[in-house]
Amino acid sequence: MRAALRYLTVIAPAIGLAAPAQAQDGRTRGTPQQAAREMQNFSRCVVRREPDRAREILALDYRTSEYQQQLRDLALAERGCLRGAQLSFGGVLLAGAMAEAMLPQLLEGRTLAAGIAAAPATSEPRDDGERAALCTVQAAPDGVASLLVSNVGTSAERDAVMAITTPLAGCLTAGTQATLNRAGIRALLALASYRLAQPAGAGMDRR
Repeated sequence: MRAALRYLTVIAPAIGLAAPAQAQDGRTRGTPQQAAREMQNFSRCVVRREPDRAREILALDYRTSEYQQQLRDLALAERGCLRGAQLSFGGVLLAGAMAEAMLPQLLEGRTLAAGIAAAPATSEPRDDGERAALCTVQAAPDGVASLLVSNVGTSAERDAVMAITTPLAGCLTAGTQATLNRAGIRALLALASYRLAQPAGAGMDRR
């Protein structure tokens, strides 16, 4: 699914973070699954500590340098959330994890399908990647919800990704190909879900 690559590369460059005690240690800890879980835990901690700032960043246009810088500054300011971890990941993964952590508050106990049905319609997608993600959430909200409640790096997450492959492929612009890993798909769909669930007057950038 190569169409969403532009979305990934525009959102932010890689962010490298290390806990103070490990700042001089260049080793990579654990498996990719462990790293994904540590990143998810880090993002949830950031959202708990800085919900207003996280909300402001997610409302920015992800194509801008301001978005990239604000996301990086927030991650670096909240290094205490690392809890001994050492992480390096693309900004889209952090943004997606933050959106995922904030989504339950937006939904207020409703299902994702009910939440996006009650929210005002969004404006045009900003690029092909976001178009595919928004389309997938609207076409298969229950499948996307199953993905977002699955534990990172588990077989349940893998199965949930496989279950939405068909609607995701159907949402790609005709004639395009795309290549995304599981973490990238989850991040894109979390961001799209967060955007679609925004209530009226939330100030979400919908340009």
